[in-house]
Amino acid sequence: MRGTPAVIPAVLLVGGLAIAGCVSDAPLELEKWDPGERAQVHIRLGLDYLKRNDTRTAGDEFNLALKADPRSDGAYHGLALMKIQQGVGEEALPLLRKALRLNPRNFAARNDLGVYLCSNGREEEGLRQLEMVVDDPLNTAPVGTYLGLGICNERKGLTDQARVYYRRALAIVPALPQALLPLARIEYGQRNYLSARAFIERYFGTGSSSPGALLLAARIELARGDPEQAMDYARRLWRQFPKSAEAEEAQRIQRMCR
Repeated sequence: MRGTPAVIPAVLLVGGLAIAGCVSDAPLELEKWDPGERAQVHIRLGLDYLKRNDTRTAGDEFNLALKADPRSDGAYHGLALMKIQQGVGEEALPLLRKALRLNPRNFAARNDLGVYLCSNGREEEGLRQLEMVVDDPLNTAPVGTYLGLGICNERKGLTDQARVYYRRALAIVPALPQALLPLARIEYGQRNYLSARAFIERYFGTGSSSPGALLLAARIELARGDPEQAMDYARRLWRQFPKSAEAEEAQRIQRMCR
């Protein structure tokens, strides 16, 4: 039985998709299951370890899945996610391609391949991968496809097309930080400051934060003519991420707004 990991790797960071929790007696139960079922359990365990950033144990689980079912596309996909999380994404490429050879309808793996390619200067190839499945009625991971197409088009400077795909992702998952933040960035770049502010506030409303997002929020408020709010975001940036590359700009904004 083939399986598709229910997560998207660090390059896309969708998050929030269901991953089965660990079951303490899994090794005993596995003895009763067929190879495909055993592989699925190891894949779920591996994904759970990836969420905890325990890539070594995750790799062990994915390899156990392959031992149970050598043709498990989900196990190869999981190993690719592990490589990306470890920062060796080039090693993930053959694993993603292997997963897709075994199962061309592993939509999550194709999304991850497309996003990785687009995020590493290979936009045309990445777009081809994503466009293969964007209109497929059987696509079980459309959010990932839309996000991927948004990323690829934004990197190519095609912000109008990127906006369309990010909005499609939001239509499915309204509180999706990986779509809200780039939409705020796009709207700010096009001087639609009220819209940019709405998207960045929705982004923070998901509980997400990053140095880049806080700096963008400060810049939006400066553009809107609200130095007090801009200074508040700059202070938050400095307080939460003092060693970030954006911290110096945060200090400059604070000095300017005094």
